[in-house]
Amino acid sequence: MLADNTGGRFFLADGLSGLKQRFASIAAELRQQYSLSFYPTNRSVGANKRELKVKVDAPNVTVKARRNYLYSPPIKSA
Repeated sequence: MLADNTGGRFFLADGLSGLKQRFASIAAELRQQYSLSFYPTNRSVGANKRELKVKVDAPNVTVKARRNYLYSPPIKSA
């Protein structure tokens, strides 16, 4: 549940041979991913939960992303 809520995945390895196979598949996936970031334009006062939705217009692409994040305005220094 933690992995699903944060955009991650859970891998189960049945012994050392399974662990080696899982690490190989994770390494292959990391070589084929992109990182996307943005700065919110709505900088309201107070922390609030915001939803994220990532869509792509490309065939045979899988999007793995978190569903939301908690926005907190920056703390102003004195």
